[in-house]
Amino acid sequence: MNIGQKNALFIMALVALVLASVTVAGYFLIQSHVHAEIERDLGRAQRVFVEAQKHAFERMVTTARGISREPSLLAAASTGDAATVRGMLEDLYPRPGIDLLAVYLGSGADSAIAEGRKPHFTSPQVLASAPLQELLRQVASGAPVAYGNALVFDTFLRLAAI
Repeated sequence: MNIGQKNALFIMALVALVLASVTVAGYFLIQSHVHAEIERDLGRAQRVFVEAQKHAFERMVTTARGISREPSLLAAASTGDAATVRGMLEDLYPRPGIDLLAVYLGSGADSAIAEGRKPHFTSPQVLASAPLQELLRQVASGAPVAYGNALVFDTFLRLAAI
């Protein structure tokens, strides 16, 4: 192999090394940029989701407060008669954004009267579920309103207790 061929081979190897280096560097720069964009988009999506949740809870709490101030429901609840309360709930339900409307006349889940969008929402298992009972405990301890999310029967529910 003569010196011209050796120089040509050296230059070709050097060009191949430079191209490989540029490709690897470009790959890592693009990957870094893509990951930064994904993180920024996920952060923005999380902020939008949190704001949407806040607004949904505000609307739901406003609706629930309006229902809790209904004179007919207050009068029915003061009688303690389940049939009267059930009649008032049937008149008040449905309301936009509310899947389940329950009135607890006592401290236990068996004292609950409920109307719901789906029949299984008003089942004793849902009315006695831990998320609802926790909200009721918060309200019983003096909170003006308690709200949160729950996964009940594979359905994501927003819950508010007034």
